[in-house]
Amino acid sequence: MNLTSFFSNAMYTDDSHYPGGFHNSQDFSESEADILTICGNVVSALVKGERIPQNQEQKRIIEVMSGERTPVFFIEKVFMKYFQLINGKSY
Repeated sequence: MNLTSFFSNAMYTDDSHYPGGFHNSQDFSESEADILTICGNVVSALVKGERIPQNQEQKRIIEVMSGERTPVFFIEKVFMKYFQLINGKSY
């Protein structure tokens, strides 16, 4: 999967769930925190329906997050983990 489909110029933060940042959390590895920070704005907007998918990769991540597909790629697994953690579901 091409991660550039999810890149944003703005870094993603979630101060309500991770006020110290993803990198300082015990929940995510360094590489997972990097993916969340770099790709979070786009993925979050896609999942919330605030952004229209521009390609197959973006369509796929919506399908994965909605449970229509099983996460296969690293980015899918990271965001599945993140959304499960913030929504109170065990990972």
